[in-house]
Amino acid sequence: LRCACPEDSALRPVLDCCMGRACPNPECNDKAGRRRGRKLWAKLAEDVEDGYQVGETVLTVPPMIRWRFSGESGAKRWAKLRRAVWKLLEAEGARYGVECSHPCGEPREGEGKLDDPEFHPHLNFLWVGSKRRAWISPSGLDRLRAGWSAILGWTGAMDIWHGFAQGEKRVRHRCRYVARIFPGLHWWTGNIRWFGERRTERVEAVETCEKCGCEGVVVGVADIADWERWVVE
Repeated sequence: LRCACPEDSALRPVLDCCMGRACPNPECNDKAGRRRGRKLWAKLAEDVEDGYQVGETVLTVPPMIRWRFSGESGAKRWAKLRRAVWKLLEAEGARYGVECSHPCGEPREGEGKLDDPEFHPHLNFLWVGSKRRAWISPSGLDRLRAGWSAILGWTGAMDIWHGFAQGEKRVRHRCRYVARIFPGLHWWTGNIRWFGERRTERVEAVETCEKCGCEGVVVGVADIADWERWVVE
């Protein structure tokens, strides 16, 4: 990683982002975040190439109890939530994944970058499952909300979002997003953390088509435009 020195504009090697909000070179944070995103992709690439979807599950803390996770003591409590939530995802089929905590959300439209962002802690999981689809059923989401509510000790409404990405381009984009750097807040976010186990062998799994019942081997992921063309032809 090389960044331009703010004093003489010379490119000098940087081992890692300084993580300081007062860093004189803001490009340092962006480049470090991109590098971390590439590391996430490198560990998920094999599954994506073999046709696995990558699930993305975001769990947000209700506004009324966010104060519990502020400060150094709150950061320690937050770190303990990761494994407990991963156990919930495992119960819904997750096999291997990574968590990147975000202390705040995106800047609101027209505000640009937030110098003093609102504390909005949420867990971001990217994961692959034991099956190629990373889909969670409505009843599974209800179980996830109930589990998240029990972990937090909160009986009110719970905000959980789940989706999935398929194909290299989309998964790379999600990796870059969840791996972004929050300058000056590394003491709270901590390092990214991996859970579960990667596949030891790349085995061609035979799967049954849900519509026609025929058996086949998944060899990759088709682009939606190609899929539509094949249907027409």
